[in-house]
Amino acid sequence: MAEIEWTEEAKYWLQQIYDYIARDDEEAAWRVILGIYDRVQILREFRVTEHRLVDYPNRSSGRHSQK
Repeated sequence: MAEIEWTEEAKYWLQQIYDYIARDDEEAAWRVILGIYDRVQILREFRVTEHRLVDYPNRSSGRHSQK
């Protein structure tokens, strides 16, 4: 079974998602975050291939900078 390794960027975005939803409903925010976590755990069943997303420097996605 594969191990799930959360990147700093993934943790950042989970926090952002939580904070945004929690402004209106903290319980709903936890449900969303736990739902994401549970679904990511499904990936543990897949064979490990050691492929990682390549971060292309000219990609303009408005992402959080990891400096």
